[in-house]
Formats: sequence, structure tokens, C-alpha cells
Amino acid sequence: YKMLDVGSEDYKLALHVWEEIAKSWSFWFIHITPIVLQNRFPCVKYYTHMSKLISLMKTSIKLEITTQEIDDLEQGFAEWVEEFERYYYQFKEDRLAVCTLPIHGCLHVAKDLHMCGPAWVHWTFYIKRYCLHLQTCLHSRWHPWSGLSRVVLYTAYLSQLSVKFDLQDELKDLTPQRGEQELENERSFKHYPEFVLQTLCHSNYVPDEDTRKRIGVYLSQVLRGQRNDLTLHLPSAMPLWGKMRIIGGNSIRTKYALRGMSSAKYRDNSFIQYEVSYSDAGGSQPVDVISYGQLDKILVCELGNHKIYRFLCNTTLILALITPCKTDGTDALISLVGYKESVAPVVTDVQNIKAVVGQVQTQGKIFIIDR
Repeated sequence: YKMLDVGSEDYKLALHVWEEIAKSWSFWFIHITPIVLQNRFPCVKYYTHMSKLISLMKTSIKLEITTQEIDDLEQGFAEWVEEFERYYYQFKEDRLAVCTLPIHGCLHVAKDLHMCGPAWVHWTFYIKRYCLHLQTCLHSRWHPWSGLSRVVLYTAYLSQLSVKFDLQDELKDLTPQRGEQELENERSFKHYPEFVLQTLCHSNYVPDEDTRKRIGVYLSQVLRGQRNDLTLHLPSAMPLWGKMRIIGGNSIRTKYALRGMSSAKYRDNSFIQYEVSYSDAGGSQPVDVISYGQLDKILVCELGNHKIYRFLCNTTLILALITPCKTDGTDALISLVGYKESVAPVVTDVQNIKAVVGQVQTQGKIFIIDR
């Protein structure tokens, strides 16, 4: 870096590691670095120093931030810069080049947040807004460049038409807001206002006996009834959906829908974060547990009017069959969460699904990336 060696320290990473970092700097640094660089440095103090910066960056870009958090940022950045100088500058004149302007700028972040509010209010520039416009038009994660080219070309077409024929008013509302309109292949349900199902796989899908038993287990927990009796009265057929989207959030595919799809064209967005409530030891206070797993299937279950269903009579449930990852309830937003195996599938309501998560496999484990 800057044609300098490591001086009296030992923090150098291999060239191929830096090449991977450069491909997607911000996302890679915040979400993937803590996983793949764990135990990679010759000394753990460099990893700890890097992790501090990641934590400070996450706090800096929060949509809402308190005065106390800003005060903590001011102290945190000051301590981080002091450590940076000790590790990399080493107080040597010939190493002054490592003290770049962004390092000094870290000392002013807290002051800017104090005076101007959260970062999203004032960290905005024209070119960044244009890039956001391009990003919202991307649909292919594997072949983005051809899509970008089309968006730039068609935007230029519309711009010229608007100027030549005075179509500003007609074109300003040309792009509908995603999440406000239901598309042709989508279906929403009255009691699930935040979820839209996409891609119907089988309208008369008949779940196997194991799946029916797991649905019975879920209903027995909700209704406090007998699993066998509830399973017996389930409808024989349940529409099977392959994809859903959370309005204002993520699109999620099921493992079933990904069968036979080329990994070169489609990303695996079937791994999710979900929350399940359990009763505590006394049985009085419910406890929410954050879990991660793979969404196997989405089933629409039309419950009949049998008295065994009690308050759920004649209701429609959208159920998710999930294969949980063995993460012991650890929150990946707070600490690194890795797992080596999955556990038996469970059924829960899709309203318990919160977001899509990513995965990185390294050092004999699969780690969760939860944004």
C-alpha cells in the first residue's frame, strides 16, 4: 500500500484476498470481512481494529440515531484513529502516506451527524442518486451489465422524447412503485397485508404425510389441541407457491422453486431469518427467538368450519415449511453466526419470516450474513 512495506508490524494480506475485496468494497467490508478474515491476520489485534471500524460504520449509516450513539461514535472514531496511527503510521515520517484524508475525515463524522442529522439526510449527491436509479432497474444479479446498458439507453430515449414533444407530465409517473401494485402472477391475502405470493407451482398440491404432521404440530401449538386430530381434518390439497415478496422488503424463493434452475442465472435467495415465540420456563411470558433456515415450501391452507379449529375456523393460513440452521438462537446482526448442520423441518406462519439472508462458507462452517 502506497509503495510501503509493513514496517514494524505484520498485517499484510495475500494479493488474491485484496482482489476479492475490491470487487464489492462496501458490502464486502461490512458484511463479509468479519467472516472470511477471522483468524487470517498474523495477530488478532488487526482483526479487532478492523471490526471496530465496521461497527462504527454500521452505526453511522443508521436511519435513526440517538445523541448518545453520536457521542459514542465521536469517542469510538477517535480511539480507532489513534490505533490506526499506532499500527500503520507507526509515527514514522516515511510512513506518513498511510494517513489519508478519509482517515482524518472519520474524526468529523460525529460532528456532522450532530449538526445535520442522520447520514441519509445529507450524504447524498447527484451521481449517487443516478446510480440508485440504475440499481432499482436491475433484475439480473448474474448479468447486470447488459441490463445497465439497456436502462441507460432507454432513459436517454425517454429524455429526448420528453424534450422534443413536451411530455414531462406524461412521463413523470411512468414507473410504478414496486409494492403498491399487484402484478399478473401475484396474489395477496386479506390477513397478510405485508406479503404477496408469486409463481404458483401447483394449484392442487397434495402434501406428503410428513408435511401434514408438521402442520399439525404447528396448529397444536397455536390452538392448544391434539396434533393427530388437527392433522386428520386438514384439507387434502393445498396450493403450493414458489416465491413471495415482502412489501417494502425482500423477494424470497423456495427451495422447491429453485429445483432445476441454473446457479449461473439465479441466486439462491431461499435462506431466511425468521422469529418464533416460545413460552418461558414459567409458561407465562413469550420469548422471541431469532432463527435462520431455508424456506422449502409455501403452502396455502384453507381451514374449514370444523369446531376443532376454534378461532381459526374458515380462515386461510399461509404456511412456510422451513429447514432450520443449527444456530442456537444467536442474532447475526450482533455477532458472527456460523453453523455446520441443519435440523428437522418445521412449519410456521409466513408472517414470522423477516428477511432474506446471505451465506458465506469458509473455515469448515457456513456463516450467516444478515443485513
